[in-house]
Amino acid sequence: MSLAQLVLILDVTVVNVALPAIGAGLHLDRPTLTWVLTAYTLVFGGLVLLGGRLADLADARRLMLTGLAVFTSATCWASSARPIAARRSPGHASSA
Repeated sequence: MSLAQLVLILDVTVVNVALPAIGAGLHLDRPTLTWVLTAYTLVFGGLVLLGGRLADLADARRLMLTGLAVFTSATCWASSARPIAARRSPGHASSA
């Protein structure tokens, strides 16, 4: 359970750290970035509620381990996608 809490805190931290890059990439001003964070929080909260309901219906331990495995594999996939994109378009690698 402590591993899940660590992942939760890291996830929220990553979103807050990425906000300036999101704003610059999409040409958003500061008030609009607040809506980005609000939308992220609402979707995240909805998924937490869904996960809680699924844990009530199924085995909570198995669901927790499956969720951590999916999150870990998605994180690994996303982190490998950026270097691949940088290799395919070398002219844009410096702006990434």
